[in-house]
Order: sequence, then C-alpha cells, then structure tokens
Amino acid sequence: MNLVLLISGIVQIILSLLLGVLFIYAAFRVFSALTKGVDELSELKQKNTAVGILISAIFISVTFIIKSAMDPSLIVFTNTLRNPEAGLQQYLTTFGIMLSHFIVSGVLGFAAIFIALQFFILLSRDLNEMEELKRNNIAVGILMAAVVVCVALLVQPGIKTLLDALIPYPETVLRNISR
Repeated sequence: MNLVLLISGIVQIILSLLLGVLFIYAAFRVFSALTKGVDELSELKQKNTAVGILISAIFISVTFIIKSAMDPSLIVFTNTLRNPEAGLQQYLTTFGIMLSHFIVSGVLGFAAIFIALQFFILLSRDLNEMEELKRNNIAVGILMAAVVVCVALLVQPGIKTLLDALIPYPETVLRNISR
C-alpha cells in the first residue's frame, strides 16, 4: 500500500467535500445578494424552474473552475508528504498554498461568471433577463445558464495557469518547464 497516495486521497476527499459545499453555498449567497430584482431563494421556493436552471449552472461552473485548483495543490501536498525532512512548518505552508488555490480559483471564477452575466445583460438590452427569470421563462434560464457554463469553460485554463504560477516548484522542475 502506498501511504503517501492514501493520505493524499483522504485529504483530497475531505477538502473537496468541505470547500466544495462552502464555495457552492457562498456562490449562491453572493449571487443572490448581487442580483437586482430577483429573490432567488423565494423564486426557488415557488418552483421557478428558470431560476433553478441558472443557479445550477452557476454551481456547476464554479465547481469546474475550483477543480482546477485541486491538481496543483495536490502536487504540492504529495511532494510535501514524500519529503522525509518535512516538518510542521512545511505542512502548514503547504496547507496555506492549497487553501489559497481554492480561494483564488473560487473568487476569480465567480467574479468572471458574474461579470460575464452583467456584460451579457448590458449587451442584450432588448431582453430584461431578470424580469424574464422572475416570470419563470425557461428559455431565458437556459440561455443565461449557457452563458455561465461557456464563460467557465473559457476562463478555466487561464485560472489554472495563474494557479500553476503560484506553485513553489523546485528549481530543477522550473528549469525543465521553461525549456
């Protein structure tokens, strides 16, 4: 049994569960606070499918973007576990790097999605998306959901590259990457 992989897998599952649920909840709360004219929680209680579709797309998109923080974070964590000389300070630093990756990816991902939605609403002046969502216009819900998912797909590689730049790779790895 590979103890390093076992511990790494357990940490990944725990972090994914805890931070995933927290980021999804935070995305819902922040989006609800920033949108004007639509009370998402009230609309969901009234079985507004259009709002449900949009909120679901936001959850999926934020999760997709946050997932890009997991790979570089786990590389750092696994390397720390494999280092027999690693002490408490190095483990705390590794944990800080992992947590910062999740936070940065979540904030940047949500900001990109929110800005894209606002920009799309600004460009499509002939359609009042928020009013249509309140009316349970499923076509508008699907349209807005598609905007959210497309933006997530487009910004995810950039966020991943940004996060990779923050990883403290050993000097030999950096020399090989730059070649």
